[in-house]
Amino acid sequence: MNIQQIRYFVKAAQLQNLTAAAKAVFISPQALSKQIISLEEELGAALFERKRARYELTPTGRAVYHEAEILLDGYDDSVERIKGIVRRENNSLTLVCPERRLKALNPNPVEIFEKETGAAVEILDLPDVICDEYITGHRVHFGLSTEPPDVSRYRSTPIAVSKLCAVVKYTHPLAEKERISFEDLKGYPVRAKNKLFKSYITFTEAAKRNGAELNILRNSTNYPGFVNAIEDTAAVGVGLSHLETEKGLIKIPFAEEMYWNLYVVEDKTADLPPLAAKLIKMLKEAKPGE
Repeated sequence: MNIQQIRYFVKAAQLQNLTAAAKAVFISPQALSKQIISLEEELGAALFERKRARYELTPTGRAVYHEAEILLDGYDDSVERIKGIVRRENNSLTLVCPERRLKALNPNPVEIFEKETGAAVEILDLPDVICDEYITGHRVHFGLSTEPPDVSRYRSTPIAVSKLCAVVKYTHPLAEKERISFEDLKGYPVRAKNKLFKSYITFTEAAKRNGAELNILRNSTNYPGFVNAIEDTAAVGVGLSHLETEKGLIKIPFAEEMYWNLYVVEDKTADLPPLAAKLIKMLKEAKPGE
């Protein structure tokens, strides 16, 4: 089993058509079929039911698909983190930012900074928990975080706030509601990010606190995968108010307000280069776009 086989399997599962999947991954249908058969033989289980042109997942295939998505997301994130380490070692200005959060600042201070200084900024868009690890592990010059680390060592300045909200298709039965409660969510699958994201942690803790027994499905770590999971099912997504609403999806506030704050985090003991200090100052002065 190798990462390319996993990519082939995931694409075939998503498109449910061998020819379309083969075209999407730039190989022949025969080669794709051979790779999937090889994977099935290695696992000792059928992953698909072949129905003429359609490839439908077996129960085992569905379980494997869920894990394969997580594996691929983690692999791609690791590749980006490795690239980020190399970029930092090459003296590029690098920072981490959780959950596309810079989208909430309008105008974007990083874009202004790059135009004014001519410097390139590498932004590692990573899950919240990993962002914290990068900041405290000194893998980046500085970072953005959803909660302050150790205040004795780090200086944390709040710059924006978002709320957790429900994300549904405009045709969803809950789409007309002004606010959504935990009671409303019963009977619907709930799509949330996985435990590396504090939005997931905040939501699941609130559900537990309210005694709500929900069908919470942890989803992939990338944003497109999260959106696709909502578009393709009757699920209710747990999103953030600052994120753009994709076509056909709407955001609805939760009845219980759950906040997601953003901080600029600096190590008090670090000797920051002048460019990093300038960008930090611009971020602190930025205005939320909401």
